[in-house]
Amino acid sequence: MEISSGRILNDHSAHPAQMKQNIIKSFIKRNLKLTDDKYEKEISLKIKRILIENNYPVKQIEKLIKDVLFQKHSNIIHNNNVQQNQDPKFVSLPYVKGLTEKIQYDMRNLENNIKFGNQPLKKLNTIFTNTKTKMRVPKYGACYLIPCKGNNGVQCSCCYIGETKRDPILDRLPEHVRKHKKISNGISNPTTDACLNHAIIKKHNFDFENFKVLDYVGNHFIRKDMESLYIHKYGKSAVNFKVDTQNLGESVKGVVQIFNKYS
Repeated sequence: MEISSGRILNDHSAHPAQMKQNIIKSFIKRNLKLTDDKYEKEISLKIKRILIENNYPVKQIEKLIKDVLFQKHSNIIHNNNVQQNQDPKFVSLPYVKGLTEKIQYDMRNLENNIKFGNQPLKKLNTIFTNTKTKMRVPKYGACYLIPCKGNNGVQCSCCYIGETKRDPILDRLPEHVRKHKKISNGISNPTTDACLNHAIIKKHNFDFENFKVLDYVGNHFIRKDMESLYIHKYGKSAVNFKVDTQNLGESVKGVVQIFNKYS
């Protein structure tokens, strides 16, 4: 009958004595209180063997086993000499071997109703940085801009304005990149894609690294109007087919022109 892997905090480790005492006490309680009376002797021997292998003193082990069995059969709950009507005070101290024990001893002399908890000087979060990569939360529905960077040292001030109901960065941008890679594979005929058409005719490259989201708009019809407004705003710089702005009213176009003049 196996009760443990045999691994437990070693008595030679640099941990507070009270912590090691509590660990083995809990280990003994867990195993003996769940054990049927007829297996107590067998389990007690296995507990003793495991703790001896982890360098705990035999006398300490035997005393704790005896106390737990006594507690189990008599249902006596030890109160650690603390008065029932008096709540203990809890104090947390950083653990420095040899020093913390003395401080706790001196504090108990001043007031015996104190329970101590120890914590290490260094914790894992002070040693390791947060190396977990933050995942980008998808945002759906947007108008975006892709600038053209020209070719062979020739600068180009044009740009492409687009809209998508999906995530512009995770979904739409990779599609543009894949389409433009086809140009290097021999595709040179003009297409209905204004962005790709500009790259084929002018033999220019678009600057996908400076892809910019102009606005996040969820509603389909508002997003279409926003796209038209941006195309009209950028005017001749936008490589879009101007048919995309035909749905804009003259009053709206006038507002955009005034905005561009004074912005």
